[in-house]
Amino acid sequence: MWKKYYKFFTGRLFRSIGIYLFSSFLNGIIPFLILPVLTRFLSPSDYGIVAMFSVLITFLAPFTGLSVHGAVYRKYFDLDEKEIAVYIGNVCFVLLTSSLITGLILFLMSKKVFLFTGIPVNWVCALIVVSMMNFLSQVLLSIWQVQEKPVFFGVYQNLRTLLNVSLSLFFVIVLSLSWKGRVLGIVVSSGIFGFLSLYILRRQKLLSLTLNIEYIKNALGFGIPMIPTALKAAIITITDKIFITNMVGMRFTGLYSVGSQLSMPIHLLTTSFNSAYVPWLFKKLKENDMKINKKIVRYSYLYFFILFILALIMSSILDKLLFYLVGSEFIGAKTFISWLSMGFAFSGMHSMVVNYIYFAQKTALYGIVSVVSLLLNITLNYVFISINGAVGAAQATCLTYLFTFLMTWRLSSKVFPMPWFYFLKGESKA
Repeated sequence: MWKKYYKFFTGRLFRSIGIYLFSSFLNGIIPFLILPVLTRFLSPSDYGIVAMFSVLITFLAPFTGLSVHGAVYRKYFDLDEKEIAVYIGNVCFVLLTSSLITGLILFLMSKKVFLFTGIPVNWVCALIVVSMMNFLSQVLLSIWQVQEKPVFFGVYQNLRTLLNVSLSLFFVIVLSLSWKGRVLGIVVSSGIFGFLSLYILRRQKLLSLTLNIEYIKNALGFGIPMIPTALKAAIITITDKIFITNMVGMRFTGLYSVGSQLSMPIHLLTTSFNSAYVPWLFKKLKENDMKINKKIVRYSYLYFFILFILALIMSSILDKLLFYLVGSEFIGAKTFISWLSMGFAFSGMHSMVVNYIYFAQKTALYGIVSVVSLLLNITLNYVFISINGAVGAAQATCLTYLFTFLMTWRLSSKVFPMPWFYFLKGESKA
């Protein structure tokens, strides 16, 4: 048995996971390290505005691009190099069209956006620009992911974050632009790397602007059913902050956002693991080998256990170190950390089981789970914040992630059966 585990931990998958983990650690630690600085130059209310800007970008992502970047990831396995270049070009056509429409709607609703989020009207259009540029970066990163090039993935990701942080610090500290400086850092860095993505794709002959209606239909067929899923994640991210802003106050939105950022290492860990795991998993699932599937199940349970324990340990450590990590005005963020850490752990478990739905290409069915999760999240946020104040948002987020994980696991077992309970039937582990 130990030889099998040794082979796994010294194999290509684990090496890729190690690179992704190291890259994601650097990518996550940079903004984490500037948290003590920003929380001493920005007030909780300022931080709340920055948080609202960031989550609105996440909310707009499904509309600027219609979630078709995920289709590139899937179709890469089916098309040759010339065909995938044309496919990516048509994905860009979808991005441009959908972004123009979304931008016009957002401009017309800018005053209402300000009332709900506190984002000034003259900054609303910047949201579309950032969302578009992030989409382009995501396409390039997806290509490197399926090509199993974690080093390129990591270097690009970390340089983008480093530029974001460097510009933000310059604008906030040197130019004294307050929250506007942090937002400007996000906008400029996203724009630079978005155009860099186009340049790299073109240089690698992975971008051909040749109109192909069939490819557009295929991409939309994959992406549109994924919009409820993408919206689920976006609305879960934004709902808690909107409720806190309107029911408790922008100051508590800032505290909540800091608590969320401190809990983020769990999310970074699961995201980096999934980046290396998905290409390996898809290859193994194609083999349709029961012995391999049983191994995958065992490793999945081990992964769930590690995440659960890690969330408990991290909550305890952050509670003791909080005074050194943030400014004195942000000590109240400790209230949210334990709930959000566990929520991110459940989210990581969800990321493990949703892969089977993607492989089976049953995204339409998954959309139903997403809609139910959204309604639950909105309801829980309103009820828990009404009863427990701002911490109710963290509780609602944690429970929503748990529910989503369990429902997604159940659905995945139906659309792509795996031997999740083979050991209960007395079957061999071999």
